[in-house]
Amino acid sequence: MSLLESLIPLNLESEEAKFRQDQTYNPQFVYSRVFTPKLLTRNGLPRADYLALAEKYLQIVAPTLPKQAKIKALAPRRVSQITRDLFRQLGLNPPLIHWQKMLSVAKRKNETLIFAKNLPISESMLKGVLAHEVQTHLLRSHNQALQTLPRSLPSTYSRTEEGLASLNSKFVRQNFDFRTSCCRYLACNWSQKESFAQVFARLQTQMQFDFDRAWYFTLRAKRGLPDTSQPGGFTKDIVYWEGTLQVLDWLLEPENKLADLYLGKISLAQVPEYQQAARREDLIYPTFIAQQADYLDFLRSCKQQLAPLQP
Repeated sequence: MSLLESLIPLNLESEEAKFRQDQTYNPQFVYSRVFTPKLLTRNGLPRADYLALAEKYLQIVAPTLPKQAKIKALAPRRVSQITRDLFRQLGLNPPLIHWQKMLSVAKRKNETLIFAKNLPISESMLKGVLAHEVQTHLLRSHNQALQTLPRSLPSTYSRTEEGLASLNSKFVRQNFDFRTSCCRYLACNWSQKESFAQVFARLQTQMQFDFDRAWYFTLRAKRGLPDTSQPGGFTKDIVYWEGTLQVLDWLLEPENKLADLYLGKISLAQVPEYQQAARREDLIYPTFIAQQADYLDFLRSCKQQLAPLQP
């Protein structure tokens, strides 16, 4: 069982039902294993500079963004068809596709793609999910397997991995909205100091989240703790916002190329080493690699949108 799978509480449904009845209650979760504070914070802790940028984004930029449209969910058969078509386009064997209840819209496990049966997926969302899970995570893993260079620890490349995946997902959707990454960052920060009920209340009052959205964000940030009245939680969600800003700046440097981030499952710091020694035959690149001009225009637009955050 992977770390992310083991972070799903075994008694999730019963504790959610208790919390729905009393939103001052702090869930008492049961897990299949024990998580040490070191493991839960292996991606680091929220940083003051990125926290300030996230808060500014939500205060200055977010109010100017259009309201999120109501989701028109695709039928599972259509999700499977679009997914398999993309795999064929990339020259990959179509995956096994499963559906289960989980905390994210989709995830990949070996040769299997798993979609959330409890979360609706629109056509636009699916394009973003596939750019994230397949055209970033899967392709970088595939290309890494062809290299003789040593693998790195996930904590080393996670910001590059998730930052690139986030930007790719937004590019295929032409979506300039970073609210989710910022809200996750704030939730992680609050969780290190406050209880489940306190974080949930902040998301409802300060972010105007409904119950389901506030529950989902709080659960992600507090997972790993049996007693969620205690401070702490899993800090993986900080890498999306930090990684997005880091990869955005890197890609906007004239000497840097998107293709170099597909030499393997690597961090920005490893790019020079891989440029010199990586194998380049048989690598698979995302379908949008040929849209260099459009991709750069998108990145410049993102940077312009983020300009008000700078001092």
